[in-house]
Amino acid sequence: MYESLPYVSFWRAKGFFTNAMTFAHSFGILLCFFVPYFLWRGSSRSFERKVLNWFGLLIFAMAVTFSLTRGLWFAVFTALMVMSLFKSKRIFLGVIIGIGVVFSLSYFYIDTFRMRINTTFDRSSAPVKDRLDLWRSNWVMFKENPVLGVGLNHNGEIVQEYHLKVHGREAYVSHAHNNYLQILAGTGFLGFLAYISLIFMCFYMAIRGYFKMKKKGGDERLFIGAVGALTCFHVGGLTEANLVDGEVTHAH
Repeated sequence: MYESLPYVSFWRAKGFFTNAMTFAHSFGILLCFFVPYFLWRGSSRSFERKVLNWFGLLIFAMAVTFSLTRGLWFAVFTALMVMSLFKSKRIFLGVIIGIGVVFSLSYFYIDTFRMRINTTFDRSSAPVKDRLDLWRSNWVMFKENPVLGVGLNHNGEIVQEYHLKVHGREAYVSHAHNNYLQILAGTGFLGFLAYISLIFMCFYMAIRGYFKMKKKGGDERLFIGAVGALTCFHVGGLTEANLVDGEVTHAH
């Protein structure tokens, strides 16, 4: 249910998943589908539905919080801001202020949160150092194979060779810990262009569904949740290759 962080004395939630980041990214996506039911009020919401929505929101928010996954925190905050834009400028500003207040209080009064934030840009921190090594090696991988890449998800199998070439030493072996570098190095510019096109198409379909449902006077909240989930997934992909994580992609 929990896993420890290296070099520190606390644990992070991972549920029944393989690791905390998988757990966080999966629950972050699902959390986005609950948020619109509080920003948009439905006319036929029963008391039982309200209780269920509150319960779901609380559970998923706690999962995201106690996973201690910084990249996912940023992704969820971004998704909240994007979803609130569809409601009104007043709600958007309220969300920004709310995020600022929660962040400030957490930073000054919760030691664990402050430590996680302070080590975000600390290059001596193992998670940061490992990501920087992987990003540089995958970037060189792409530059040497710019058109078709080295093969989809083949990055991790040969990344040690590139670590030795780029850094002159062995380093952490994994996927690229970034969806965009994972695709660039694995499939080259052509595959990356296809991936970006797919992202835009998904957003287009979700946003179009929202406006069509709104015009009909229907319940548009599911489409707003989809926009938030897409935002969470793709922003989260800046610091984790959640695209190649089967548990996350099934949720997405």
